[in-house]
Amino acid sequence: MKTQRSLIKLPSLAFFGAALLALCPIYTRANTIALDFTGHSGTFAAAGFTEGWSFTLNSAVLVTDLGVWDGSRFGPPGNGLAKSISVTIWNKTTMTALVFDTVPSGTTGTLVNDFRYVSLNNPRALGPGSYVISAYYPSSDTSGDYDIVAEMASGITTAPELTFGRSRQGGRGFPAVEFGDPNGNFGPNFQFTDLPKGVPDAGSSWMLLGIGLAGIFATQLLLQRHRVFQN
Repeated sequence: MKTQRSLIKLPSLAFFGAALLALCPIYTRANTIALDFTGHSGTFAAAGFTEGWSFTLNSAVLVTDLGVWDGSRFGPPGNGLAKSISVTIWNKTTMTALVFDTVPSGTTGTLVNDFRYVSLNNPRALGPGSYVISAYYPSSDTSGDYDIVAEMASGITTAPELTFGRSRQGGRGFPAVEFGDPNGNFGPNFQFTDLPKGVPDAGSSWMLLGIGLAGIFATQLLLQRHRVFQN
C-alpha cells in the first residue's frame, strides 16, 4: 500500500531569487555620478598624457562605471570619442592602480550628462581615503583627431560621498603633477553605489547569492527524492 505523499511544497525559485537579490542592495540601487561641472571651456587633450583630478572619499563606495567626457570644442557634446581612452582610479598615496577599464572610441559607451561610460565587469569597493582618477589620451593619428577635456569650470558639484581635490596631469602612468588650473582636466569620471556597512566587497555579495541558489537546488533535489521514497 502506498503511503501518503508528503505535503511539503517547494516555493518557486523566482521567489527565492528575488529575496536573495533583495539581500544584495548594492546591485539594485541606482548609480550615483561622482562629479559634474558648469561654466567650462574646452581644450584639446595633450596627446600621450594623462588628465584627471584628485578626490577624497568620505565613506565606502562600490565603483560600478568608468567614463570620459565626450565634449566638443566647437559643437554640441556627445558626438563620440576620437580614440579609445583608458580610465584608472589610483590610490593617491601609493600611486597604485585600483580600478581601470577602457572607454571605446565613437559612441559605443553609454552617454550620461555628456560623459561616455562603460560598466565594470567586476565592480570595485573603495574605502574612505585619497584617490586620483585619470584618463590616458593616446597620440593623435594622421587625421589629427583629438579628444577634448574641460577646464576653467566656474562650478563643480560632487556627490556627498566625495570631496573634489585638484586637477592632475602626467605621463602615461600616475598623474603626479597638480595642474595650474585648479578647476579643470575634467576628462575622466565614475559612477558608484553606496557600500553598506558589513558588506566588504562585490565578490562577497555574489558569493552569498551563489550559496543561496545552491541551497535552493539542493533542497529541491532532496524533496524530489523524498517524494519518490514516499511513493
